[in-house]
Amino acid sequence: MSSPDSAQLPLHWPSAWPSMWPALRDRLVVVALTSGLVVAGLARFGDLGLSWWVALVPFVALVRPLTRPVRFRRAIQRAAERRTLNVQYSTDGLCVSVPRRHITARVAGDGGVTYGVRCFGRAAEGGSIMAVKQAEDGLLLRVVHDAFRRDADHLARAVEQGALADPARRRAVLNGWDVFARQLRRHHASQDEFLWPALRGYLLARPDETTLIDAMEVEHQRIEPLISAVDTAVHAGDLGWLAEAAARLRSELLGHLRHEEDDAVPLLLTVFSEPDWRAFSAAQRKAAGRKGVAEFFPYILAEADPERAERVTARLSASARWALRHRWQPRFAGRPRWETVPH
Repeated sequence: MSSPDSAQLPLHWPSAWPSMWPALRDRLVVVALTSGLVVAGLARFGDLGLSWWVALVPFVALVRPLTRPVRFRRAIQRAAERRTLNVQYSTDGLCVSVPRRHITARVAGDGGVTYGVRCFGRAAEGGSIMAVKQAEDGLLLRVVHDAFRRDADHLARAVEQGALADPARRRAVLNGWDVFARQLRRHHASQDEFLWPALRGYLLARPDETTLIDAMEVEHQRIEPLISAVDTAVHAGDLGWLAEAAARLRSELLGHLRHEEDDAVPLLLTVFSEPDWRAFSAAQRKAAGRKGVAEFFPYILAEADPERAERVTARLSASARWALRHRWQPRFAGRPRWETVPH
């Protein structure tokens, strides 16, 4: 079994005859048998010399099936060139289909193409390559990024003001940092494990744009050791080390967020469908667990723009909104984080 991730969409689609001939052969056998029975009937009960053409009527049923391999290949080639080909992961390759037509093919990791198959996909739930969709507007992603910028600023102010020297303020900084680091790591992990691989699946026909995904992953790899450095310095109380590590983390993180919002987010909004965003949210919820979700929403909504916060809250279920207002936010606010550090 080939790996779906190893499959690549061909630039020029091969002939469909090799994979579609068996079905045509079976139909040809049926038509030939039917025609033979007609001939036998005419010879026995009719005038074969005058009605011989009746034996050819069953062969009319072969006209459309015989042209199907050519039609399938041409339709998929055109859809690929127009970048409207639907692509999803199959258990043994990539499943592709032409929108609004029952034309499918499977591309294996070795480059082999099988036409007219039924594909059972995983991970990417349909969606067309670079076809503009009415997708989720990326609001939640922007609110999350705003929360990271907020806490990067909080950390910078805490370092500048020497907050770790005061035991009470140090505890608030530690509380704020622990949540910041945890949420940032979870965010990057969910992107690396789901978001970027799903996006990469849509861009198999556009290798020039997969370099953007590579850049996102590399930036995550650069940020991770900086998080560890700040974490060690904060808990050790090493102010000199913390000042340098926090400055490097803030610079790297803000640059990454700008890069992601300027280049990756517009691409996501172009390619991803609503089911993709729902799948990403589900993956995040599963990875975070119930306790993680109860921390995530109060975290991103703390100090958020009121209009954006209201829009995010409105998208939650009624039960989640109730839990947010009556349980999650009061519990989150019960521990001092950053706010005891004067601005």
